[in-house]
Amino acid sequence: MIKTMRYYLKRFGLVFLCLFVSLTDWALNYQSFIVNEIGYKILSESDRTVAVTNRAQEPWYSVQIIPAYQDIHYAGDIDIPSTVTYDGITYTVTSILESTFRNNTSVTAISIPASVKEIGTYAFNNAGLKKLVFADGSTPLTFVHYTDSYGGS
Repeated sequence: MIKTMRYYLKRFGLVFLCLFVSLTDWALNYQSFIVNEIGYKILSESDRTVAVTNRAQEPWYSVQIIPAYQDIHYAGDIDIPSTVTYDGITYTVTSILESTFRNNTSVTAISIPASVKEIGTYAFNNAGLKKLVFADGSTPLTFVHYTDSYGGS
């Protein structure tokens, strides 16, 4: 009987460990935050770059293994900054993830800084935009398809 219990404890322990490691890896791969009602996904901690997104971790859950996400409902005129500071670290905004403003008819205008170099697929699809402003000094943008952006499709 004791041998059987040890056997099952080892098996379940191994399964639990694998599950824990994979969930932790998943949670760490999608670090995000909200500043001034704009959601950001950290693209690179070492380069200190972020992308604008429509989903972000709720701050009060960010210490849990499985973070809770909230959809961000943008409205009105959106002025995307070239840099954003969160938790004492300043990040450069370099991208807008796929579907960030998709089907959002409440957004009327978006100002995009020169630091943004990539815009994901369907970022503005069916949005209620009346005006899209690119900052002076903007270089040609690359429109890309993100495979793990969690920006919704």
